[in-house]
Amino acid sequence: MAGEHGRAPPVSADGGLRRTAAAIMLFAVALGLAPAAAAADKAGKKGQEATIELIEQKLEERLVPLEEGLQGRFEQQGQGIGALRDVLDRMSQGVRANAKSIEDLKAKLEENSIRVYERLSAEKNLVERLEALSARLAADKSSRAGHAGGRRTAPGAPNPAPQASSPSVSGAQPAIKVQAAGTARDAVLRPETAPAAVEPYDGATARLLVATLLAFAVGLGLTLLETPQLQPWAVSHAALRNFAVAAVLILAYFTIGFGGLFGEADPVSGGEPADAGLAADVADALRLYRLGLVVVGGLIVSTIVSDRVSLPGAVVLALVLGAVAYPVLGLWSVSGPGLSRHSGWLEELGFVDFAGATTLHSFAAWVALAWTRAFPVGRGFEPEGSAVRPHVSPVLFGLLIVWAGWFGLILGHQALEEPRSAFLVLNTLLAGATGLTVSLTYWVGARRGAGVGETYAGIAAGTLSGLVAISAAVDAVAPVEAMVIGGGAALLQPIASRLLAERVVREDRVAANLIAAHGVCGIWGTLCVGLFGTAGVFGFPDAGRIGIQAVGVTAVLGFGAAMGVLGVLGYRGLSRLRGVALEP
Repeated sequence: MAGEHGRAPPVSADGGLRRTAAAIMLFAVALGLAPAAAAADKAGKKGQEATIELIEQKLEERLVPLEEGLQGRFEQQGQGIGALRDVLDRMSQGVRANAKSIEDLKAKLEENSIRVYERLSAEKNLVERLEALSARLAADKSSRAGHAGGRRTAPGAPNPAPQASSPSVSGAQPAIKVQAAGTARDAVLRPETAPAAVEPYDGATARLLVATLLAFAVGLGLTLLETPQLQPWAVSHAALRNFAVAAVLILAYFTIGFGGLFGEADPVSGGEPADAGLAADVADALRLYRLGLVVVGGLIVSTIVSDRVSLPGAVVLALVLGAVAYPVLGLWSVSGPGLSRHSGWLEELGFVDFAGATTLHSFAAWVALAWTRAFPVGRGFEPEGSAVRPHVSPVLFGLLIVWAGWFGLILGHQALEEPRSAFLVLNTLLAGATGLTVSLTYWVGARRGAGVGETYAGIAAGTLSGLVAISAAVDAVAPVEAMVIGGGAALLQPIASRLLAERVVREDRVAANLIAAHGVCGIWGTLCVGLFGTAGVFGFPDAGRIGIQAVGVTAVLGFGAAMGVLGVLGYRGLSRLRGVALEP
């Protein structure tokens, strides 16, 4: 219990020694020193100090080796940890090197995969071409066998001389190249001296021939559009005039135009096909197609001028167009596969006019405009002053022929390239159909009070304007954009026609309709290359492209007006010298 002042009773010295001895014994037992503890207990109080010293000595003897062992183990473990750290560093470096190697290997695998895919695609295309070639060769062999069987000679008759194969191309290289001592013309005249080496044929000649036939059909359609709106006495004159214009254009462009455009030899001889990098029959087919385009351009001028000039005047006009105007314009703008050395300055500038919206149609309209201004004699009126009522059926039939032939004008421009016929025909069809629909809506709705003949002529002109406008950008726009181009042209045509009829070509609604359709709508279609011919559908217009197109349009139309004035001056000079009648 506590004392008087709350303190614990003091502990005696004997009790403290006993407790100390007991603690030392317990500690000694824990360390495995039980014998020393027993000796200390027997020694009593006097031996306690000796026992403590002995225990301390034993503890030191045991602890010193333990400390040395622990220190040695710590040193060994430190060395092991350092070695392990070195190993880990080397492993991390190796992992990083391996990761980089794997990335490089992955990149090489991707690159090789792309190359393999391209090679497989090329081989697949090659296999397809070889299969098509084999089928054509087999068909040609069977066809020749059939012809040979049908032309067997009588017994004893001499065998006919072997015929030289006709040449063709595959791309820009000749497909069947005539190898003879003379020229290709000599090989045709002397087939027995011209061994031929047959190579693949890709159908470029056939496509050009079909396009040429369709282009000439456009000329027929334009004549049918014109004649129902003339006075009866002028119908036969118009047909004869168009035939004369076509004939003179063909001769003038063949002798001067084509040779100057594609040949580097004497242009009067027509140039050598090899100068353009083409085989003989493809060059001839290309010559035919370009003759068809020139005839269409000349008939556009002739149809607009119509009975304003006499037959000699039409001949002079054809000479100016075939010998001067279209050859120079071709040197400005014509280039293409196999004709890389013949790109004009407009092509190098970046001017795009795929099928001649400006270089063919607007140019012809501006030449005709100069003639209509020089000879302002209105057509479409009877002698007593009443207006001629055009026959509806020939107008619609002529429009149908023009529309069908327009596909030839479009497709012939890509006959030497990989064909995209379906896409081009689709855009042409949609533009014409949209032009017809918009024009029909306008004339039936807004111009309901107009006469039947005027309405049908306006609908035909609106449809024609859609076809003209899409000619420039037919390969560069989406189908829905082609519809917008054709519809915009059909809206623009009646406005331009009314302005022309009121202020420029007075009292001649037919000329105003045609100049608006070919001239104004051709400009619209050419500018649409920059408006719609951009990335995506209805993408942002390309201002730079629009500027280039505007420069090309200005140059071509200025040249057209100059050629028209030149033709008028030449015609008037000829009439003064020879007494040729200016009027029909």
